[in-house]
Amino acid sequence: MATYTLFENKESCCGCSACAEICPKNAIKMIPDKFGFIYPEINSSLCTECGACRSVCAMSTELEEKKPLDVMVGVSQVTDVMQSASGGIFAALASKILDNGGIVFGASMEVIDGRLAPMHISVEDKESLKKLMGSKYVQSSTSGVFGKVKTALCDGRQVLFSGTPCQVAALNSYLKRSYENLYTADIICHGVPSSEFFQKYIEYEENKLGAKITNFKFRDKNVGWGLTAKITYRNNGKEKYKWIPSRASSYYSLFLDSEIYRDCCYSCKYACSSRTGDLTLGDFWGIEKQHPEYLATNGGFVEIKKGCSCITVNTEKGYRLLDSGIKVSESTYEKAAEYNKQLVSPSRKSKNREFILNNFANSGYKAVEQFFVKNNFLKIQIAFLKYRIKRILNLLRLR
Repeated sequence: MATYTLFENKESCCGCSACAEICPKNAIKMIPDKFGFIYPEINSSLCTECGACRSVCAMSTELEEKKPLDVMVGVSQVTDVMQSASGGIFAALASKILDNGGIVFGASMEVIDGRLAPMHISVEDKESLKKLMGSKYVQSSTSGVFGKVKTALCDGRQVLFSGTPCQVAALNSYLKRSYENLYTADIICHGVPSSEFFQKYIEYEENKLGAKITNFKFRDKNVGWGLTAKITYRNNGKEKYKWIPSRASSYYSLFLDSEIYRDCCYSCKYACSSRTGDLTLGDFWGIEKQHPEYLATNGGFVEIKKGCSCITVNTEKGYRLLDSGIKVSESTYEKAAEYNKQLVSPSRKSKNREFILNNFANSGYKAVEQFFVKNNFLKIQIAFLKYRIKRILNLLRLR
């Protein structure tokens, strides 16, 4: 009887699913714990202890020490930046791949059995590319994706894969060798809450609305570049929208305060300058302080209301992708990391994390919401007030 184990504690597993994907006997299933975080579970009656699963583990593979070749501020010149979370760089890169007959893999918010499910999908046309645009502050399932990437690569197609640093590392381990037609982009990741926690939050919001939510966009620019969420829901057969400032949303606020991530996120070995993708993408927060010379108000190319991206070029291959209708200017890793701390160190675990997650497991999301409102009532009101003021000012500017 096999007694094979993949990890000794939860800090040693990122839930990338590579082990389940590589298993030749289909002996591994990804099973959620009481908080909704998925972990591999081995069927001992099927396991032959071949070691394939350990060989692809993103947490046990050695991380090559290296420094980025370049750091840039970027804004897309060929896609609608207002549809992107920051400077539209991913959309521009993906468009280039699609124009070459390639395929793009990234995180989407799909509706599965009536529930919003964050998961990696593939797209082959620009209309579908919209699904992959924008931030998803929740763990995305990669089940079945790595094999599809390998098939596309072996068919000679160009592939762009975007994900968290551990997901990119897992893909590279799964493939076991480099492919000239594969391009990867890792994101500046704070950490990931579980899909189950997010779905229960959505169900709670649905109960308040009395309607079915069909999409949740974490970053909408209706009042400019920032952290305003947009809910799309159906009511009486009509599509409607609701905007929520991040600090008025329990889920969003708990995410920003590092209170609901996986255990491994607080000791993430990828939160450093040794990046796993050909490129690293994120928001260039603090651009007005780090590079005021790039702002449009000072004669530069960055319109602060539309946002801009931080780009680190980690490989020579990464440079090839940047010739994609993107306006870039030089920066430094230090400037980029000033307001993107996960470029140098993992998020810090909140003192409330265990209480919040146990409250969720024992009493459901309503208990989490009640805890949040009780401790943040004034902040919630201020967040809504600031949002309303910004929206009024934005409407006045458009007249």
